[in-house]
Amino acid sequence: MKYIILMMIYMLSYGYSLAQSKVYGDFDGDGKKEYAYLVYPKTYINKDGDFVYEGMPKPAYTYIKFSKKSIPLIKIKDCLGGKLQNLGDLNGDKRDDIGLWYDWLSSDWHPYGAWMQRGNTWRMVAKPLEIHGMMWNIKGKNFKPIQKAGLGKVKIYYNSWSKDYEQILIKQKVVSIYPLNMIFCYYFSPSKRQQHTFEEEGV
Repeated sequence: MKYIILMMIYMLSYGYSLAQSKVYGDFDGDGKKEYAYLVYPKTYINKDGDFVYEGMPKPAYTYIKFSKKSIPLIKIKDCLGGKLQNLGDLNGDKRDDIGLWYDWLSSDWHPYGAWMQRGNTWRMVAKPLEIHGMMWNIKGKNFKPIQKAGLGKVKIYYNSWSKDYEQILIKQKVVSIYPLNMIFCYYFSPSKRQQHTFEEEGV
């Protein structure tokens, strides 16, 4: 039991060292700064030594909200906060776009989602990338896995296992926002690996 609790404390401290729950930017294109912030369920270790969140077993939702209330919120399922980032203006509409590395109860593998506004609605740039915490150990804590790469394109960074599952690799590709082509990426979880597709242009 002592070992389990120590491991949980290590995982919590590692996650929190990367967490960022508030970022500033111009998210509605009016030339003025506001801030985005996270609202999510509290987590704790229960009497049995399990790491849980308030409201279990109901789904956990994280909300990205904005100090300017006219900007619509973003609702994310199966997420307990995480590392919030201002990605800058990815698509040239004069509005900053936003990214989040999801946090969860276990594992250092988590999805990374990115959203941009189309009209008055937030839409994901692509299906979530799967990123290990080591990405920021290597690239630096301010590194952004989605970056502008020319008109209508972004460069994405994500992790995957090597063929022998001995190493975690960092991969990168150039993704077209408009138009969109299909490619594959992999979603890793502690218990299984699932294949997902997202929109990309090959390089």
